[in-house]
Amino acid sequence: MNKLFSLRLAAAVALTIGPAMAVLADGPTTAPAEVTTPSPTESAQSGPKVSAEAKPLLDKLTAAYANAKNLEMAGTIQADFDVSGQKMNQTGKFEAIYQSPLHFRHLLQDDVLLGSDGKLIYIYSEKAKMYRTWDLPQGATKLVDLPMVVPSILQQQNPALLLALSQDAGKELTEHTSEVTLANDVEIEGAKFPALHIIEENGDTTVVVDPQTNLVRRVVVDMKKGLQQRGQGQVNNAMLTFEYTKVDPNAPVKAEQFAWTPPQDAKDAATAQAQQEAQNPAQELVGKPAPDFKLPALDGKEVALSGLKGKVVVLDFWATWCGPCVQSLPHIDALYQEKSPAGLEVFAVNLQEDKEKVGQFLKEHNLKLPVLLDQNGAVGQQYMANAIPETVVIGKDGNVANVFVGAGPDTPEKLKAAVEAEMAK
Repeated sequence: MNKLFSLRLAAAVALTIGPAMAVLADGPTTAPAEVTTPSPTESAQSGPKVSAEAKPLLDKLTAAYANAKNLEMAGTIQADFDVSGQKMNQTGKFEAIYQSPLHFRHLLQDDVLLGSDGKLIYIYSEKAKMYRTWDLPQGATKLVDLPMVVPSILQQQNPALLLALSQDAGKELTEHTSEVTLANDVEIEGAKFPALHIIEENGDTTVVVDPQTNLVRRVVVDMKKGLQQRGQGQVNNAMLTFEYTKVDPNAPVKAEQFAWTPPQDAKDAATAQAQQEAQNPAQELVGKPAPDFKLPALDGKEVALSGLKGKVVVLDFWATWCGPCVQSLPHIDALYQEKSPAGLEVFAVNLQEDKEKVGQFLKEHNLKLPVLLDQNGAVGQQYMANAIPETVVIGKDGNVANVFVGAGPDTPEKLKAAVEAEMAK
């Protein structure tokens, strides 16, 4: 699936005003897609078929973002949905500045301020009066050096800025899609603009390019096909439009424009999250023997925790209806694929859903990790999984070593560190 433009209803809702700040205001969340730089072999295997007519335009766009040293942009996001009798039409305004390599400042009106001064990454919600900051690693110059919350928010609110931050805008735009063709010219305010048509299994994206700058002028994501495939009922319309009304690659951007300090009345979300996690009843499990259980896997085989003693085990309690669970599962899957050859046991424990639904979900999201079916929720109750996702690390001695409730931007790193610490014992 195209990582830049996720074709899920949950992602569509995230584009409306407010929900993108869940990372601060409404509890932990995580990024919908992992931003990685694939090896040349992986890229060749997953790369799209780019038509001969589309390639010159895609190459010009890639070069334009690679050469952009300064950018100033402004525009709107419009979500227009008519799904199963429920209609939504909402517009938000944004503005942003960028200076190569990792200086940026993005503001979505009435929602979020996100930026970096080259040393500190910050995110702030005026509504919630909450903020969070991260130190940028010394010498960092790449998108992958940023916390995952950055690409998560930008892919929802300002994809052109994400292209500027990436090392290869063409790859970022088309990775995991099936085909890229040259679309018909698009008329905007009486002028014609060339466009790319990006095709994937679940839907189509049209990227309109300014012929003067070769930078993005408009992005239109049609989610109709993907929502129909996911059984969302009657889908009359499901469109997301990013309209860039201003894109200036010659803007006189200055370093002081990226600086930010928290307002005096703002609270640090990291501190609030730590307090929330500490108060969760599931933390009482830490240091105690992990409750034993037997559960069927998707293939029908039974897995008993007692049979895994001597190994480090990760249990991730989740459900397909849980947005943060869906967003965090790719990171659990990545942990499984990286560490299972060294002996780590990872299980995604689904809570009270049909086997067929779970199997289809894994197929749609290309997840490889083993899944156990807690069909009556009894094991979830044993592990006090009242708020999900809940991820439990069990040490070689059979005791619970760590419990992560929710999934914040830095949870994947914390989970990996906890697992490596237990495996080293």
